[in-house]
Amino acid sequence: NEQTVSLPNISFNLVRIKNGVVHYKDSSSNDEKVIRNINMEVSTSNLTGPFSSDGSLFYDGYGIDFDLQTDKYNADEKNISPKVKLNIEPLGLGVNFSGALSLQGPSPMLQGHAEFTLKDLSKVADMQSAQKSLKVTGVLSANSEKLSLSNMNGSLGNNEFSGAASFDLKTMSPKISLKTADKLNISDFGVQNAPYKTVSFDLNASGDASVVKFDKTALTLDSDTYIVSGKYNLKDQKLDLDVKTKSVNLDKLMGYSSAESATKKGGSSFIGSSNTANSSVAAIPSVPLNINLSLQAEKVLYREKNATNVSLAVSANGNKINIKDFSVGDYIGSSVKANLSSNNINTLDSLDVYLDVNSKDAKGLFNHFGVDTSSLPKAVNSGNVKLKASGNKDTLDLTTNISALGGEFIAKGRVEALMKQPSVKNLVIQLKHKNMANLLNLVTGAKINDANLSKPIDLYTEINQNGKSYALTKLKGDLSGATVHGNLNLNLSNKVPSIEGALEFGELKMQSVVETKGGSSKSSASSGTKPSAPKTSARWSKETINASALHSVNLDLDLKAKKIQYGTWPLLNPSVKLLLKDGNLSIKGLKAGVFGGDVAMDANVKSVPQARQPVHFTSKSAFNNVDIGSLATSLIGTKLVKVIGRGDLNLNIESSGASSAALIHDLSGGGVVDAKNIVLDGVDVVRFVRALSDESKPGDTVLGLWKGTTKGGQTQFDTLDGAFSIKGGVVNLEKMDLDGPRAAIQTRGSINLPNWTLATKHKLIAKGTEEVPSDIPPFEITFNGSLDNPAQTFGQGLLQDYLNRKLQRKFNSLLSDQLGLPSNDNKPQKNIDEGDQKQQQPKQKQPEPEDVMEDVLKGVLGDLLR
Repeated sequence: NEQTVSLPNISFNLVRIKNGVVHYKDSSSNDEKVIRNINMEVSTSNLTGPFSSDGSLFYDGYGIDFDLQTDKYNADEKNISPKVKLNIEPLGLGVNFSGALSLQGPSPMLQGHAEFTLKDLSKVADMQSAQKSLKVTGVLSANSEKLSLSNMNGSLGNNEFSGAASFDLKTMSPKISLKTADKLNISDFGVQNAPYKTVSFDLNASGDASVVKFDKTALTLDSDTYIVSGKYNLKDQKLDLDVKTKSVNLDKLMGYSSAESATKKGGSSFIGSSNTANSSVAAIPSVPLNINLSLQAEKVLYREKNATNVSLAVSANGNKINIKDFSVGDYIGSSVKANLSSNNINTLDSLDVYLDVNSKDAKGLFNHFGVDTSSLPKAVNSGNVKLKASGNKDTLDLTTNISALGGEFIAKGRVEALMKQPSVKNLVIQLKHKNMANLLNLVTGAKINDANLSKPIDLYTEINQNGKSYALTKLKGDLSGATVHGNLNLNLSNKVPSIEGALEFGELKMQSVVETKGGSSKSSASSGTKPSAPKTSARWSKETINASALHSVNLDLDLKAKKIQYGTWPLLNPSVKLLLKDGNLSIKGLKAGVFGGDVAMDANVKSVPQARQPVHFTSKSAFNNVDIGSLATSLIGTKLVKVIGRGDLNLNIESSGASSAALIHDLSGGGVVDAKNIVLDGVDVVRFVRALSDESKPGDTVLGLWKGTTKGGQTQFDTLDGAFSIKGGVVNLEKMDLDGPRAAIQTRGSINLPNWTLATKHKLIAKGTEEVPSDIPPFEITFNGSLDNPAQTFGQGLLQDYLNRKLQRKFNSLLSDQLGLPSNDNKPQKNIDEGDQKQQQPKQKQPEPEDVMEDVLKGVLGDLLR
């Protein structure tokens, strides 16, 4: 029962509209649209076509020329084939469409070939220099639900691209894929002086009325390719991007030039770096969108050096910024982790910073940014810096932990006026290192081989800054086992930093600057024989004294201590003024207890900064009521004899040299010594004299008796009066006299410190007392050879004659007692009258001659061998 409806046969050859106007009003929004200047002609032969229309109109500021042609409507297929040409000015936009309109199904369907042309891009965008045309062709499909352009091809000037686009009319969701055939010249888009020259892309985007999404879009700028995923919220103007790339040329993006950078003072391009209070800070541009960016790059070229494994998560809106999880795997031997947030990055409002830098080439990193590292210790190479800061440009709370040179530096306090002239207030710092000597070696460059300083250092202080001056208060700590406290002021305004203040130590042990290498040369004692030549070549160290530490800082310090053990010198409760200026060290007004007495000393050390150059040393000291034996041991470096007693010594010395050996070879000066109540321990002169006088036996020698009496006992003296001079390291004993009630010793000779030998003569004088005869002649003992074990030569001549005469008289006395014979001491016996003899002696039987000789021999031998 189908019914056929036929259209009436209506035809008109031409309908013309001139300067027509159409008003359209949207009742829901009360918005009125007006189409003006309608000039057109319409013609058709039937209501089913074909149709023809051309003309122009003006709408919303645009002039539109159009030409519409269709064939006859196909009632069986329910379609019609339109051809449309549009030209929109002033855009210079042309649209050509040729296809088919199907009326089958629930809604009409339009499909055909479309071509869009734009004569000049500068008419639709701010591309004044572009002057390039855009052409896009493809298959256009449209129905009531969707509008799409497939098999799309286009060109921008000579640059070609392809892709597809669609628009869901129900959800108002666009979708586009666009891919360049080759690299496009960025200048073709009218962008001048761009850091990149070419661009290519493979764009995949979709969205709806509120959100546009990017899915694995590839963007290549020159040789850097970025894979971009993300979304843009049109309502909130919020852009979320996830970017991955193999390489980023940040130099090109920022317009960095090493040649231009080299001409700038300091060579540093740090934003906000300031050397003066009036310097300006480059403003960071405001971000117009709310951006969340995640970036991962295998390589980033920055300042002509590659940073590897770079990742970044940042959100920004206006001047508000939040950088989180920024990390660099390696940049000039350094890895970096950082976070930063601020409500206003230009004013540093509500600033929070975390930084962790671990560097294997710290100097290389600093130098790369134009930071002068000449004042840093030469040993500074690797290290770790951790920093936390919060506050604003006026007050910033700071915590820093620096690990370098095998130690740790911790700082916590406040930085004020960050954008003007930064200064620290109430900054508490702590310095830790497991080996103080190693730390000093690394910081100063001086080689300190002192086991006493090889213990840990733990130092604490509070710092307040005024310009380049830093006040260190509440200073306390442990310096290799020695406690310290005091206050210092550090001034960094000059090339060489200066330190002044006062410090008080506990017990501190230090090795002497002038050290021997140890070892000794041995020679046996002999009687009148020449000692063997000593071995002296390696006694003193020839290693160059490194005086660089004296040029690394200037000092003005008042020092006190409970005790300082300096080499063999035990200084009790020392106090001293220490001045160091340009390598010239002055020790002024040193006062201390030493060897049971006290010492006052002034000294000076001069040096030059060049390596292997001599240091010059002078010293004036006065020792009062000190232990003479201990003092002599410390001065000479070995214990020749054991002396007990107290006395005074005034000593002036000076020297010059580049090593311990050189200093000893050049040592000169002199001194005087005055002491009382001296005991020479281990030498008993009285016992020796007694042995010579009363205890000697046949077969005894002077040397044998001397050795027997020097194994114990002692000799007391009332005074020691001495004077000596030093030249070329040789101590010349001009006078060294011991005088006492029973004996006196007069010493002359020299002590050769460079060769570690001595050559001395000691004249011993025995004085007569009730116990000791006075007829013993003076005798000498000489010492020659190594200071450790010199050879003794005993002057026996006069003493041996004396001993022989003593034994002869003793023998004669025994013979006289036994035989009644006169002795041979030239003292004839008194004549006795024979009559008297007879009266005094009873008559006895006369023994036989052989019996008389036997008795005499027994008596003599008995007395001699007792």
